[in-house]
Amino acid sequence: MELTIKDTSYPLKASMAFMQSIDRDEKDGLSLGLVESVMYMRDLGDPIALRKILLALNTGLKPTLKASVLDAYLEDENTDLPGLVSEVVDFLYSQNLSGLRLKKLLPQERPVQA
Repeated sequence: MELTIKDTSYPLKASMAFMQSIDRDEKDGLSLGLVESVMYMRDLGDPIALRKILLALNTGLKPTLKASVLDAYLEDENTDLPGLVSEVVDFLYSQNLSGLRLKKLLPQERPVQA
């Protein structure tokens, strides 16, 4: 997955580095692991959880997504936050490492068939 901000594409990967980063305690008061972060982002629309996940997905990759660049992007009124959340959730569920844990502990909601 890639996130493009102002003509720069930032790679996002649900790697082992991501898994370690997302489960590490934070100093900003948000000490949530993968499952909790996805739940807060998906079910509560928490922008801090979305920010944490996106920064962790870029761990160890180049170009490095800086928090200030991401914050400006998330604060931009033209950014489709619900669409971004949906894309990130789908991506995490589809990946080998993150999907394994999410599918067991936080089943993905399926649309009701008419």
